[in-house]
Amino acid sequence: HNVTDPIESLMLSAVEVQRAYAQALLVDRKALEGFQDRNDALMATQTLKCAYRTDVEPILAMARLRTGGAIDPVA
Repeated sequence: HNVTDPIESLMLSAVEVQRAYAQALLVDRKALEGFQDRNDALMATQTLKCAYRTDVEPILAMARLRTGGAIDPVA
């Protein structure tokens, strides 16, 4: 039976929310809208996947550093 530290779990959850938000900001919304208008589900999916495959960890680490936080909040 594994029990995680509740504070660490909360911090990891916050990091994952930040990651998802940063990746969502990278979505090419004009392209996505065009594919959706043309009912091109395959290209719409590829447009989303392109953003979500992007490693945003360096951006998040810099943002945390600039706001006085730890680069790796759980380390």
